[in-house]
Amino acid sequence: MGLERVERVLEYAEIKKESRQGRVTEKWPELGEVVYEQVSLFHKNMKHCILNNLNFTVRPQEKVAIVGRTGAGKSSLISSLFRLYETTGRILIDGEDIKSLSLDFLRANISITPQDPFLFTGTIRDNIDPLRIHTDEEIWSVIEIVRLKKIISNLDMKVSENDSGFSGGQKQLICLTRALLGSNKIVVLDEITANLDAEAEAFVNDIIDKYFTKCTLLLVTHKLHAINMVLEKEKIIENDNPLILLENKKSVFHKMAFTTGIKK
Repeated sequence: MGLERVERVLEYAEIKKESRQGRVTEKWPELGEVVYEQVSLFHKNMKHCILNNLNFTVRPQEKVAIVGRTGAGKSSLISSLFRLYETTGRILIDGEDIKSLSLDFLRANISITPQDPFLFTGTIRDNIDPLRIHTDEEIWSVIEIVRLKKIISNLDMKVSENDSGFSGGQKQLICLTRALLGSNKIVVLDEITANLDAEAEAFVNDIIDKYFTKCTLLLVTHKLHAINMVLEKEKIIENDNPLILLENKKSVFHKMAFTTGIKK
């Protein structure tokens, strides 16, 4: 085993067990407002911060795309929302400081579809409705929305973590059904169309536009569509309407759009 792997094992061995203590608030969140107040994130093995004094507000039902080059802090920003790392400052959802809430409760009330889709070993039902709180009719309804009814024979169909019976795009759609079924007020889509072809990307975007209108939507992306928030060097450097940013020839967003050929 190489030195780097040994260091990684030791790093995981030193991770403290997450506390499950905290409050559970009835009917929370009702609106889906997200507020970051002077939020910074430091890694114990790094001298510089991963997120540096972030201050922003995402209003209820607002759709915000988060863009930035690799290493800009996009994934760290999302991780902080789920309290995967300790942060300074305050993160508020509908006025509640997330540090005061039970971790299980917090994470159960925010839906996320990851960039690299994965399936749990078990059944289709286990993957779409792991808590077994929805009816068969409700599950089939979201399966039909993502057009997977032809390849899913029944809800007890066996799947595995490395199942080769589904393409990457199909796995992504199965993961998307979890968010559709959950009906949470806050949904995070992390590079959800990064590995899809143009046709599949257009289909997923149509689903987002049609079925996620009543929730606050955070989209982490490298692609320059409907951009509001631009991260660079651990900071939010621009946060505005994409058309306004595009008009400003001095903006980082304008430069990113120019290099990729994106126009109004």
